Amino acid sequence: MPQKKQTISIILIILLSFTLACRISFGPGRSDGMNQETAVAATLKALRMEDKPPKDEPSAAQNPTDEPPAPTDKTPPTQTSKPCNHAVFISETIPDDSEFDAGDPINKSWRFKNMGTCTWNTDYKLVFKSGDQMGAPAQKPISGTVAPGETVDISVSMTAPAAPGTYQGYWKLVDDEGENLINNVWVKIKVTSDPFAVTSVSITAIPPVFVGPCPFPFTFNADITVNGPGTVAYFWEREDSGQFGHASVTFASAGTKTVSTVWPQIIPGAHWMKVYIDEPNHQYLGKADYTVTCIP
Repeated sequence: MPQKKQTISIILIILLSFTLACRISFGPGRSDGMNQETAVAATLKALRMEDKPPKDEPSAAQNPTDEPPAPTDKTPPTQTSKPCNHAVFISETIPDDSEFDAGDPINKSWRFKNMGTCTWNTDYKLVFKSGDQMGAPAQKPISGTVAPGETVDISVSMTAPAAPGTYQGYWKLVDDEGENLINNVWVKIKVTSDPFAVTSVSITAIPPVFVGPCPFPFTFNADITVNGPGTVAYFWEREDSGQFGHASVTFASAGTKTVSTVWPQIIPGAHWMKVYIDEPNHQYLGKADYTVTCIP
């Protein structure tokens, strides 16, 4: 018998029993109303039990016969082609803030890689963009062809400026139509200045040889050369240890200035004259030899 029909039959039996119970005495102390309530409660409980599904039966949402949802097809990634012209910066020589003396030669190189599909020709070049050019050419072409996947080094010759300071020049790599491949590479250097010093002194005796009546006033010229702006303190000294002519000379920049003195020589023979640089060197620099022959 199907389950639904069994349930209906049970309900009818319970209702019939309830009707009969109304006519039967349940003993002392219990009224008919109480007996009816008991019977109704029992009937309702039975009905509630009928409504509940068995615990071991899966619900509709858990039906093991249901098939899982079909997987959604994934869209494959779109393949894009490489551009004809594409370059990447690889490396460089001369790190930023490298130090150079004034006038030093500089040879800066950059390495690039061809990441496109087109071969580079000699119309591809490095072009000066802005900043400090430092005597470099306006552009530097590559020296040969560069196939896709290959690298190329481009070197540019420059000269460190004369004045101390920091200098930076910007360059760009362009293709054969002038379109930018790499928009910004640079060279950045520092030109250092040595401490102020006298680098040389050249002394001339006028005349270098004298024959005649003594004393004779010799003139001595000293060409003092310095490496930058500053003041030089100096004095003259003879071979007899005589020191005289303490003075100073000021330079606005690197260069040479001439200072002079006169000494009346009265003793015949071979003599010399030196210059002592008191500031900044603290040393003797330069010497002039001269000869005197005294005749009445």
